[in-house]
Amino acid sequence: MGRRGFTLIELLVVMAVFGLVVAVSFPALGKLRSSIFLEVSARKLASELRLSQVKAVACGESVNYHPNSVNLAQGIVLSNDKEFIFSRSGYTQPGGSGTQKLATKSGQEKSIVVSSVGRVRIE
Repeated sequence: MGRRGFTLIELLVVMAVFGLVVAVSFPALGKLRSSIFLEVSARKLASELRLSQVKAVACGESVNYHPNSVNLAQGIVLSNDKEFIFSRSGYTQPGGSGTQKLATKSGQEKSIVVSSVGRVRIE
């Protein structure tokens, strides 16, 4: 008769290999998590800026937006403090355009750029 099942040694070897793979990949998962949080926060901030621009056009008056009001994901910080001003045409007023940087504790960065014509983009 043939042998059925696995021996204890075989199971322990498989568990050791699995444990080693998990231990090696764990730090990479932390970086992946922070980069996802950074991307989500950048998209959220860009969306808030676009909403302010739409409000300016819809209401027919200038709208100031300060990024301090946005709720960023865990571990994401604003690395500079910039106020954006949209005119009733949707363009930015003089001095109302610029770049807002978001950063993680590990040094990853994303920039949200608002051009003088009101275009909001993520770099």
